[in-house]
Amino acid sequence: MDTELICPNCKDDSRVYSYEDGATVCGQCGARLVDGKWIMRCQTCGKEVSELFGLFVPHLCKSCANAEVARDRELGRICGLCGQPRSLCCC
Repeated sequence: MDTELICPNCKDDSRVYSYEDGATVCGQCGARLVDGKWIMRCQTCGKEVSELFGLFVPHLCKSCANAEVARDRELGRICGLCGQPRSLCCC
């Protein structure tokens, strides 16, 4: 975890990680540091948004997250313990 950087969205609650590929990401809200600016960009469609969704580290826009849940339901990828689609399950 990079203790020198603080995500402006999460402030004291931020968990900023720097990866070997050069990416700097807040593990709390999913914002990425790009050219000195914190942005939230969907990792599926690339759209910049004001809020990201997803388990553990948010990484999808609302429409891509909803599409992933629908795809899991369509393909029958449902958790046998909690009954949630795989993309929403944290069992």
